[in-house]
Amino acid sequence: RNAVLLAEPRLAQSPALFAKVLALAGDASPAVRLQVALTLGEVHDAVSIRALAAMGLQRENDYWLDTAVLSSMPDTQVDLLALLLADQPATLSGRRLDFCERIAELAGQHNVPVELKQALTALATAPDLQETPGTRARLLFALGRGLKRAGARLSAQDQFGPKVAQLVDEFRMSAQAVALDQRAPEAERIRAIEQLGCLTLERVHGPLSKSLDAEQPAEVQMAAVRALTDYSDPLATVILMRHQR
Repeated sequence: RNAVLLAEPRLAQSPALFAKVLALAGDASPAVRLQVALTLGEVHDAVSIRALAAMGLQRENDYWLDTAVLSSMPDTQVDLLALLLADQPATLSGRRLDFCERIAELAGQHNVPVELKQALTALATAPDLQETPGTRARLLFALGRGLKRAGARLSAQDQFGPKVAQLVDEFRMSAQAVALDQRAPEAERIRAIEQLGCLTLERVHGPLSKSLDAEQPAEVQMAAVRALTDYSDPLATVILMRHQR
């Protein structure tokens, strides 16, 4: 571990030293792997990004290693997401999916237009996600949660291209259908309302308003109240006041 730390200032100038550090990415010691992940952040190139991606996927439930990987690439996290999705595994494993979800949420929190476009385009076009709409919706929901924390929302406008607009609109329609389906399990309806809350209010005020109707289960109504109170749009207040009468 100390050797890796000492090598850090010279990695960019010494390919041989960089290769030796890369070889330690699969070391048996968690402390060494953690230091390698942090050290690779000093070299911003395609090789280091791929190495960090591999490290983030090599073991289950290693929160601290994931954190080290992500902290080593604050400006290239979306590149990592695109790389993971483009690898086209037979299925997105639980480990890979959890990691991608975390990156997607961070991309939303950053709320940088060029990063959002790259992340949303990756979600819209990744071949593996074409066959697993539930997985794609989970990742888009994560990005939407991040955007909410940044004070923004997902929009189906064509600002990032037609494929992204279609992706967001399909997400909205799917969530709306579940939110208003009185035969659906209550937990699924609540999650769908939370998904709607990640979109601009102009697109979802209808289903959120209907979710407040008196015949809806109390928990569904409360989920709609929570979603609406998160908006700064005056329309949200109008909807809430209308249902208090």
